[in-house]
Amino acid sequence: MIKFILKKAKESNREYVYRTLKENIINFSYVPGDMISEPEICAAFEMSRTPIREAFIKLSEDNLVSIYPQKGTFISKINVARLDEAIFMRDSLEKSVFKIAINKLSAEDITELRKLVKFQEGILEFGSDIKEFFYLDNQFHATIFNKCGFSTIWNSIENISQDYNRFRFLDTISKINATKVIEQHTAIIEAIEKKDEDFFNKVISEHLRNICPQLEIFKEKFPNYFE
Repeated sequence: MIKFILKKAKESNREYVYRTLKENIINFSYVPGDMISEPEICAAFEMSRTPIREAFIKLSEDNLVSIYPQKGTFISKINVARLDEAIFMRDSLEKSVFKIAINKLSAEDITELRKLVKFQEGILEFGSDIKEFFYLDNQFHATIFNKCGFSTIWNSIENISQDYNRFRFLDTISKINATKVIEQHTAIIEAIEKKDEDFFNKVISEHLRNICPQLEIFKEKFPNYFE
C-alpha cells in the first residue's frame, strides 16, 4: 500500500511520483524484492503511464528498482558495496564542508541546528514516530551543506546514498544508535563553533559508521533485503 505524501508546488507529476515512491522504498513500505506494477501505480496516482514510466526509470538510475523486460519492476536489494561507497563519499565531503561551515554559518544557523537536535530529543523522550528521527538526521546534515551554498552537492550525496539511507532507516527504527546520534550531532555543532577540525573529523567518521556493527546482524535478520 502506497503511503502518499503532499505534492509540492510546481512539482511535475513525474517528480511527485518519483519522490513518493522513493520515500516508500526508503522507509520499507516497499521491501526489497517486492514487485511494483506500472498499471497499479497508474491507478493509485490516477495518472497516465508516461510520468509513472519516467519515475520508474529515475528510480532505476538510483538503484532503487530493477526493471526486467517481460518480467516486471522489482524493488532492488541493498548492495553493501554501494553502502560503503556512500560512507566514503560522505566522509570526504562532510570534512571538506566543515572548513567552509566554520566561517559561513551564522549564530542563527547554529540555533537552527540546535533546534533540530532538540526535535530529535523530543522524539525519544515522548515516544513520537521514530521514523521522523531519520528525516531530522538527514535535515541536520542537509542544513549545513545548504547554509554553505552546497545544496547541489548534498543532492548528489543523496543520489548515491540510497542503499546507505535504507540501511540507516533500519538502524533508526531499531533505536540502537539514537542516543549516540544526538550526542554526535551536539558534538558536531560544538566542533563548528570552536572551529576544531580534528574533533569534527573524529566525530563525523564515527557518526557515519554508527551502523556498521549492525550490518551482519541485519543481514541475518533480514536476509532477503540484501544482495
